[in-house]
Amino acid sequence: MRLQNLIVVVLMALIPIYGGAQSSYEKGYIVTLKADTVWGQARINPKKEYENFDKVLFKDGKGSQRSYDSDKILAYGYNDVQFVVMEADGENLFFKILEKGPITMYKQMFPGFRMNKLSWETEYYITNKENIKPVVLKEYKIKRQLQLLMEDNPEFINAYDEKRGFDAEETLEIIKKYNNWKITSGT
Repeated sequence: MRLQNLIVVVLMALIPIYGGAQSSYEKGYIVTLKADTVWGQARINPKKEYENFDKVLFKDGKGSQRSYDSDKILAYGYNDVQFVVMEADGENLFFKILEKGPITMYKQMFPGFRMNKLSWETEYYITNKENIKPVVLKEYKIKRQLQLLMEDNPEFINAYDEKRGFDAEETLEIIKKYNNWKITSGT
């Protein structure tokens, strides 16, 4: 399935896209496979967020420009946005960190098909101190998934109504509130 996704990405890169999406260089960094941090500029296209999950075009301080995929670096970031490489489905992939703390929430985008059309699918993942392997948040199991992680203060998850379906913003807010409570209470 990932081979199909790779083929889709290659095809998308070959198809000319009209629409005036503007890429820009932002101050940023990469973390090499040797865990060295290299500062420079990352090329970002805000109108095509999915490109950030595939590779990063990076210009180091000497002006040398190179494209990095998730097999070539451990992490990258720009402004307040951070991506880390983690394994999912047997592959190294870029995950965007949405919230970092006792519970960390990530976003991952990958190519897929919907109604026979190419689209970018989004999945959300969580990790915690005990489970550093990313766990995908399942739409109708999310309340239970979070309850297991928030056993020490379930009030944060009690109001979550999963009958409405998965709401990434609401989930992120719950995790932020829990993390803040966990850090300030010292438990």
